[in-house]
Amino acid sequence: MFAGPKQYPPRQFKAYGIVAFPARPSPDDAPRYKFFCDAYVSALPHYTDVRAPLSKQMVTVWPIDTDSEATRINGASRDSVCGRAVPNYGLPIALHAIQEAIMNKAVLDGRGPFLLAWAPGSEKGNPNALVLVSNLSNVSNIEDAKAVFTQWVTDIQEDQSLWNNGWNLAKLKFIIRLWVDRYGNDIIKYFKG
Repeated sequence: MFAGPKQYPPRQFKAYGIVAFPARPSPDDAPRYKFFCDAYVSALPHYTDVRAPLSKQMVTVWPIDTDSEATRINGASRDSVCGRAVPNYGLPIALHAIQEAIMNKAVLDGRGPFLLAWAPGSEKGNPNALVLVSNLSNVSNIEDAKAVFTQWVTDIQEDQSLWNNGWNLAKLKFIIRLWVDRYGNDIIKYFKG
């Protein structure tokens, strides 16, 4: 889901995450943003393709700077969205999400992006909320980005038992151990205010 300022947070969903970069793409790093966007589009199902009602879904958002552009991108062909999504990256939305994660004691070092997630979504902004953080700063190519996003979909987004009634800590700790074994120590952690 691509979301503009008035569309984020997407309150109609049970839980949600965001692909949060700490800066807009410069000409030098635009190719990196583009491969992350391409990996995002290819690995994550669009929310309209999921059979569950929105109130029972977890969605991962790519922020866009205006609602009208986000609506256009959501309606566009999947193979053409990144040409619009990257230059219209919604930095204020991302920075707000990053600040809320930091409020929950998250350590967000690096160039990002960071996958940040709250469950239930209504916990975002609560100083005592638990936030799940995946730091993709060390991901340097589209294949690795696709692998992480695919794993995110499988292990996090599609597993309702992980987030349906708030985070299931026992299951979350197990998934974190699997991710650490696969990707290294700094790839995924959770923080609680």
